[in-house]
Amino acid sequence: MLINRSRIVTRIVIPIIAIGLFVLDRWFKAMAVGVSSSIWRSEHFVFFPNRGLVFSWPMPAAVALVVMIVAFVIVLMLTIATWRRSWWRFGGASLMLAGATSNLIDRLAHQYIIDYFYFGQHWPVFNIADVIIVVGLGLYLIRRTSTRPVDKFRLPV
Repeated sequence: MLINRSRIVTRIVIPIIAIGLFVLDRWFKAMAVGVSSSIWRSEHFVFFPNRGLVFSWPMPAAVALVVMIVAFVIVLMLTIATWRRSWWRFGGASLMLAGATSNLIDRLAHQYIIDYFYFGQHWPVFNIADVIIVVGLGLYLIRRTSTRPVDKFRLPV
């Protein structure tokens, strides 16, 4: 019996990577909450309760929760829909789902998201979940756009 490597990547490796990044983000969030008495204390690792949405955009808590739940359901549906089709799309959707799950857990438990990476006033405070959401979206969109036929540029005659 031949083993299809693409299926192994899609069904085993990608979920393991997404779960690993989810666990890493949860661990960093636990460290950030206790950062004031920790050896982790530095100018780039801080505890920041983000009560808004992306980039701390202000929004009422109830609206932010509804937006996050709707986004979570959409990403969950994308993950399920792409499971057998494309490992690029499934990988991207899985990463987005892992990040969205971690941030949704924060929102439900604390009414804010725990952000912890800070690189100055001209850069938003963020966490690993935010990074894997962006990377996942990039993977999903790269594959999404690369499957469309590209018309060659032709000059009018």
